[in-house]
Amino acid sequence: CKTPAQPDPAQLALFPFKSIDLQLFSFYDPVGCNECQLQGYSGRTALHEMLVMTDSLRDALTSGQTLSAIRTLARRENHLISFAEDGFYKASQGVTSLQE
Repeated sequence: CKTPAQPDPAQLALFPFKSIDLQLFSFYDPVGCNECQLQGYSGRTALHEMLVMTDSLRDALTSGQTLSAIRTLARRENHLISFAEDGFYKASQGVTSLQE
């Protein structure tokens, strides 16, 4: 029980994206029905960010690399997806909303 919606620019500003082509995504607002007890959601879902430790990441950490350098390495080698990116993706799939 959701309805298509255009995201509020203030909501999008909370995400750490430099530029977003909104034409590539669909977003929804929760509506509510008897089945979901007028919540607009049924069940639970989790947002995830998981960093798998590799030898190169361990070396970067122990050598005092900056957080930015470690995140760049994790994205390049381990395809790290941030908590915010996972939330954005799940909102664009209609699993949750940007408000949540």
